[in-house]
Amino acid sequence: SEEADQVLRRVEWVATFRGTVDGLNPGEIVQGTDWVEMPGEPGNFVPKVGAPTAQWREPRPDEKAFQPWLMRVTLGPQESSGQISVNLGRYKVKGDGMSLVPDWAVECQDFKEAFGHAEVHCSDKEVSAHRQWKQIVGHHHDLQRWVADSRGVHADPHISLSGHRYSPQSLGEEDKWLAELLEPIRRKLPHLQGLDLYLQGRMPNGTDAIVRLAAVMEEEGEDGAKVKIKQLKEVIVHRSPKLVEVYDVVESGRQFYRLLAFCSDSKWAFHVPEEREAPLYNRESATWSLAAGKVGCVYKPAPSVLVFRSIVADAGRQLYVPPRFLRGLIPEVLLERYSFWRSEGPAETVSGTVCDGLIIGDEIKQCDVPTRLHVYLHREGNAAAATIRRFTLKDSKGPYCLRAVDDSKPSEVLVNLRKGPSLKLASLLARVEDLSHILLWSRESEGGNSVLRAEFPRLWLSFEERGGQLCCEQHSGYWLANKAWSGNLRHLLSQWGGGTLLLENDVGEYAVLVSAVAKPVRPAMWGAADTAESQLPGQLVFRCGRKDWMDNLAGGTRHYRYEVHFSQTFVFTPTLSAGLYLLLCRFLTWHFAEAVAMAGTISEAYTTEERQLWNELKILEPDCHADAIACRLHLSLAMSSYGATMALPWNAAAQLLEYSRKRHLVSAACALSLKQELALFELDQVQKSKTASAPELQVRRAVLDRLVGGGSTHAPGAASDKPVTLPANLGPLIDDGGFDRVRDESFTKELGFFDRMSASFMGVSYSRPEASAMAGLDALHFLNGLFGGIGGGSVDVPLFLLYELYTGTISIEVINGDIQKEMAGALLRMAAREGETGAEWSLLRCLDLNPQVYEEMPKWGSKEARQSFGLPGGHHLDRNSASKLMQAAASTLRTKVKELTWPGQFAASPKPGSTVVLDDVEGGVRSRRYWSRETGMPVNVQCRSRAFPAKLGAELGKQPLEGIASKYLQLEEEKVAQAGLQATKQALQVLAGGASAQTHIGKAGIQRLLDEVGRAGTEKRRATLGPVAGLAAKLKPLETELRHQREKDRGAMTVALEDIERRANEGSSLDWLRREAGHSVTITFSDVVALLMAEEYASSDALRLANPSLSEEHVEDILEKVAFTLCQAIRIGQASRALKAVAALAQEMKGSGRDLAIQLKAQAAADQISAERHFCRSDGHMVRLDPRLLVFEFLCDILLRQGQVRLLGTFLQKAAEGRSLCHQMIMGAGKTTVIAPLLTLLLADGVQLVCACMP
Repeated sequence: SEEADQVLRRVEWVATFRGTVDGLNPGEIVQGTDWVEMPGEPGNFVPKVGAPTAQWREPRPDEKAFQPWLMRVTLGPQESSGQISVNLGRYKVKGDGMSLVPDWAVECQDFKEAFGHAEVHCSDKEVSAHRQWKQIVGHHHDLQRWVADSRGVHADPHISLSGHRYSPQSLGEEDKWLAELLEPIRRKLPHLQGLDLYLQGRMPNGTDAIVRLAAVMEEEGEDGAKVKIKQLKEVIVHRSPKLVEVYDVVESGRQFYRLLAFCSDSKWAFHVPEEREAPLYNRESATWSLAAGKVGCVYKPAPSVLVFRSIVADAGRQLYVPPRFLRGLIPEVLLERYSFWRSEGPAETVSGTVCDGLIIGDEIKQCDVPTRLHVYLHREGNAAAATIRRFTLKDSKGPYCLRAVDDSKPSEVLVNLRKGPSLKLASLLARVEDLSHILLWSRESEGGNSVLRAEFPRLWLSFEERGGQLCCEQHSGYWLANKAWSGNLRHLLSQWGGGTLLLENDVGEYAVLVSAVAKPVRPAMWGAADTAESQLPGQLVFRCGRKDWMDNLAGGTRHYRYEVHFSQTFVFTPTLSAGLYLLLCRFLTWHFAEAVAMAGTISEAYTTEERQLWNELKILEPDCHADAIACRLHLSLAMSSYGATMALPWNAAAQLLEYSRKRHLVSAACALSLKQELALFELDQVQKSKTASAPELQVRRAVLDRLVGGGSTHAPGAASDKPVTLPANLGPLIDDGGFDRVRDESFTKELGFFDRMSASFMGVSYSRPEASAMAGLDALHFLNGLFGGIGGGSVDVPLFLLYELYTGTISIEVINGDIQKEMAGALLRMAAREGETGAEWSLLRCLDLNPQVYEEMPKWGSKEARQSFGLPGGHHLDRNSASKLMQAAASTLRTKVKELTWPGQFAASPKPGSTVVLDDVEGGVRSRRYWSRETGMPVNVQCRSRAFPAKLGAELGKQPLEGIASKYLQLEEEKVAQAGLQATKQALQVLAGGASAQTHIGKAGIQRLLDEVGRAGTEKRRATLGPVAGLAAKLKPLETELRHQREKDRGAMTVALEDIERRANEGSSLDWLRREAGHSVTITFSDVVALLMAEEYASSDALRLANPSLSEEHVEDILEKVAFTLCQAIRIGQASRALKAVAALAQEMKGSGRDLAIQLKAQAAADQISAERHFCRSDGHMVRLDPRLLVFEFLCDILLRQGQVRLLGTFLQKAAEGRSLCHQMIMGAGKTTVIAPLLTLLLADGVQLVCACMP
């Protein structure tokens, strides 16, 4: 009985010092052992797990004498851990009594993980030559220590080192994919490159083929021992996804296990080693991957410790499987949550397959909904496979290990994301997380083919299948987007460098999901600077889940969700951390204009997460792109007001100096305004830096003082009648002999002996490219090799390569259409930068200046360049001769000396000037280059009203959805409306007669309510959807029309956005070239929207300054088009809100069906459909509205309520009168989200700012 089991458990607790009769000691775990009586031995009890069968006392065939039988029966079953005799009143264990756990167990990490602590006693169970077997008293656990295995690398029965040896050259056409995947990895891993690999089994076919190879690595023994240490390596090559894994095969307890040593792509590996991370470039797919691990480890044979337990009768004895033996085989997230025990119980059959073994996964820390894993092992040919099932346990109070499976909840099967149809979904999910921490569960009842759940435990994120969509459980209403994305959306997603998931909801709204545990890294800035591709921004790699990164994340932050504006042109950053993460990604992917636009939105970083992201910008300091320098200076200005708390992760003075040098290369979208540039000189970090005394900065400061007006006698920007001369001491000029200053006619003379010898030696050393035509990445790789790799090295360009470029026998086209003469000329000037002369150099110099002779020059490989050698038997050998080619080329040029062009005579280097002249101060200040920063873009938003022709359409009218409202809505009956108001008035009059209403506050409150009722009586009747009985017939057609209207407006808005930008940037081909080169600003939709809010004529003048090709009529048309598009876009949001309300009404009608609830939902839908724009007035010909409120509606996706518009007017009037105003609003009326932001915008006029304090 349970009562008897409780008594015996307490006896064992006391006897083994685990506790008292009242309970266990702190830290001890209840194991819930059941006890049974020994057969034939009344009063003797043993745990049920190790209890003998009824036939235990029967003699065995090998027990011929009495003594063996007596010894066996007396000692008891080998599996039994302890025995309680109530007859003798003692607790007995096997062996020679109890002792402390030996040091070899205490020091073993596996024992600590499996058992938890070492303060226990044990007894000897068996001692042999190779094994010590100890029993942990009172815990039903055993320990075994095996001596080091001396059998060698050939002992593993599943690996053969005598089979087919791998050779890339011997692979068939259909098997070459193996070499294409493996050889680049071997070249990166010297330890692997020198090993002989042996194929295990036959070469598999198919797109998802997996190849196993094995090799032996040798290492010198310790202290000069002659016997070498050998390590067995196993290499696994996955064809799809492209992945190479290297395992070390090690022995433990005379069994062989695999330790993951290396993976070529952390995104696709089930475990990512923590050491030696490095980016790898895949030329075939033009993508980067993050490799991790090291291959050169050799494990010397050592003793091993095994931990067994016998606590569940049905499972039998179980062996603890350390996590390191399972890494790379199952997702790492399971190893973090569960401990695994291999059962010695009977084999099971799963889905018709007999399993070769079972591993049980127990939760390390019990969750709210406890689960257990069953890992079924079985063989598939020469390889092994596993099926992982997750069971939900019953919520009982007993020990976890004894909890039964909850049969009411079906089990789930883990989907292998690297195999079969799930690979496409895995490619999507792996954008935000490594496969090691993604769990995809399927329904076992459907054969594991349908997805039930997708879990991202490290991101605190999960998705559940509903109606064919993977719906996010943390962000209600959103699911993984599965539609075609627009160009605007693709542009937005590209700003994160690939680490995003796109969510959508049923009304067409989008959100971007980004992992906060993934550190974005540009390969060019981290370990990959020796490749040409590393200089391109493009794709990023993400270091997911690194401890130092995750330790700084704020509690509750594991992912960021960015709401996408319905125009799909920008996103909302929910927190400062999310904004800094986006800023970092934009910087890394070279979206500099967007990064500059964010500079003003970054505030002081307080949390460790925010500071980590801010400091991460330090890695971008070496980025020498001119726009990158401008971005850093914009951020320097934005953070200057925060002082030391936001210390810049770069040297602002050095950045300012670089900006001054590269100012002409900075695009107009990123350029600093003159005032901003001058403000940088006032920063403490700049003034205290030695760099500030550089001549370039001194001169630039003087120029800025004059241009901006800080050092002038007239107002800033005022026209100057005369040129302005300023002192400028830039120091001495760098002496430059110049390549084109040298006149070398050496080739006109006969080549001497030493010249011919030099040409011969260069010809012998000339390694001619295998391909005579190189383009794109191949050309980049070739040029990169000439320059010693990106990042430095000498320029070693073979002179005969240049000759072939000039004469057309070799072509190098980085970009399609590159002119070979210009390519050769650039390489020649870089190779001869020291002013080299001589016969070969003079010949190439002459070719560079005389392209008309190229066709007549002898070619490499022609008969003029061949030299013949006689051989015995009348044979001869021809080969290309450099000296022969040189002689032939020189002879050809000497015949055309009179036709050749020679370098001209250059004037002497000018003396350094001491002054700089500003010819056009006004033009320098109002340059189109700074238009979007300060001088051109009006900073005020003081345009209170704009008028537009009413003929533009109903979108500019008072009621955006008037067409749908007139069809489906009807006005509330006058009698009903008045009856409700009359009843309310009567109730207030009754309250007015009460004692509580006789105070001053009571009277004032009642009177205010009566005034409100009276005002409501004068307003027009409310629109409704009509009687409840007729709603069912309206909902479906109403929903269809709303969706049609929304999609129509969405399509029109997309076209309109492109059309507005096209119109605003119209002009000549020269204007187009200036914008594409970044010299002139490209006017965006956001720029024109900002101009819409500015006063006239400042806004029109600013637009024409940015694009002088625009006439007044064009400007007027553009602004009208913008207003029309904003109204159209706002209607998209209104239609979406109406659709949500209609869906809620339909759901309510399907549910409770209560009339009051249905009426409330119906009225909410009617209010959304009939919503009006309350700051719009029309006289039949013109429509007048406040553009500032229109833009606010567009940005926030709302329609301002009538009360909000009235309150804004009241506040603005009081502010103009210089009077204070206090107004109380109920929760949800828009205090924080509408009134306060709008007042901040409207009252900030460039002279005064508004400080908004939120409680």
